[in-house]
Amino acid sequence: MNILKYLILSLFLLNIPSVLKVYKGDGIASLTSYLSYSLLAGYYILSKKTNLNYWMIVVGLLFFSISCITEDKYIPEETTEFIMYILKYFITVICGYELLKYTSTRELTLFLLIGALTIILQIFFFNNPLLDSGRYSGFYLNPNVAGFICLIGYGLSFAAQNKKFRLVLQIIFTITGLLTFSRTFIVLWLLTNLISIKIDIKNARVLLYGFVFLTIFVIFSEFLPVRNPRLDQLSSIIKGEKVQTSELNEGSRTETWSLYYDQLFQHPFLGSGYNTFSGYSNISKVGVHNTYLKIWGEGGLLVFVIFLGMYITMIKDALLLFKISPHLIIISLAVILFLTTNHNFFETGYILFLSMWIQAEISRNYKEERLAEIISEEYQKNKSNNLIR
Repeated sequence: MNILKYLILSLFLLNIPSVLKVYKGDGIASLTSYLSYSLLAGYYILSKKTNLNYWMIVVGLLFFSISCITEDKYIPEETTEFIMYILKYFITVICGYELLKYTSTRELTLFLLIGALTIILQIFFFNNPLLDSGRYSGFYLNPNVAGFICLIGYGLSFAAQNKKFRLVLQIIFTITGLLTFSRTFIVLWLLTNLISIKIDIKNARVLLYGFVFLTIFVIFSEFLPVRNPRLDQLSSIIKGEKVQTSELNEGSRTETWSLYYDQLFQHPFLGSGYNTFSGYSNISKVGVHNTYLKIWGEGGLLVFVIFLGMYITMIKDALLLFKISPHLIIISLAVILFLTTNHNFFETGYILFLSMWIQAEISRNYKEERLAEIISEEYQKNKSNNLIR
């Protein structure tokens, strides 16, 4: 079962079907995608069944049901494509959740490390035909997504018991994350480090390392295969030269969100319908780039409240476990904040996988904590009985 588990984790966490689509064509990509979900379903059939992830199931049922009954929905003309889209989601949240219960922190970190290292490989061995502007993304094709993967890996590094290994992981995930030149990565990386200082003041040194690496990128940027506008702007700031801010502000998320506000408040209760906030409607050809706005805008207020409740519960539980598993609050915040910049929640395997892994890990930690309490109570009880005798 471990070999099957590792194969499935590779396909989903390394974004293999999408990579094959870009570099090898639709045919092999479709086959690989179907293989991924078939293997996941097979794993579920062969595994011992435990509790389901009711949060994800309810969110999916309500979202697809409500968003498909409104007038302005944009369901694909090919009904089969739409059915497969829904089917893939439920295979992921039902079968995938079972697999993730048996995925350790070390295993997850290893796969994210491999994914992060593909960002460095891109510099030397292959180009991204979808985006070639000096921002590197490895197998994830989108620099912001690659930055998110590095951020989760960075957060998971705080679970490593060996301090030297932890530092190596942090350095690798910092360098690869900076190579994406993702504003989201930089902001959340800084936030993560502020939280890490609460864990141990010595963690502040990684902030210094990050600054050093960024300075090195600026100094030696001319040796990178493709010049990056954001890096050029940063270089100008350091040199005291005139800075053109248009490149830095280009594609601002807040501007994108504002395009959809009117539509959101026109249909606040039942939403505007499936795909209306995903770049298929007359509102804009650019999607909303915000999962919370997408779910509210397409599925209505009820789905939005339940979805928000799921992640608020995650944060609350992770905070309660901060002393024994501080990495959980770090990666929970990373996922929640990343969803403000991405609207592909329902179709993106790695976001679902990482969200459900956190839920499964929180559940496991609570069970272990409760077991420790029971053992302690039994010990104290036996000790008292022995004293009485």
